Amino acid sequence: MRTNHRWLATLTAALAVAAALASVPAAAAPDTSVKDTMKKMQAQVLNGDAKPLAAMFDATKAKGRPEFANWGPISDKGKAAAVKGDLDGAKATCKECHDAYRTDFKTKYGSKAP
Repeated sequence: MRTNHRWLATLTAALAVAAALASVPAAAAPDTSVKDTMKKMQAQVLNGDAKPLAAMFDATKAKGRPEFANWGPISDKGKAAAVKGDLDGAKATCKECHDAYRTDFKTKYGSKAP
């Protein structure tokens, strides 16, 4: 009879631990969508064709954060250059954004952010 009580106690404890773990939200995976878009943009730049970058500038703009006030206008400027086929202009806006926000964005929102 004691064996049944121990087994029941063990099962109850296991269920309690499982329920407790199930109620704790899993840590959210870092959002790497900006990083992924940057990789696609770099590949396109190396391809030498600016026009496909226009949609990527839109995707990047959508990922902006309120504390990065110029993010949207810089993305718009890059898109305008891409639509015109101006690869150098598009690259210049990439650099402008990276110079302004890259370090802060990576620190706060990057894959190794706290």
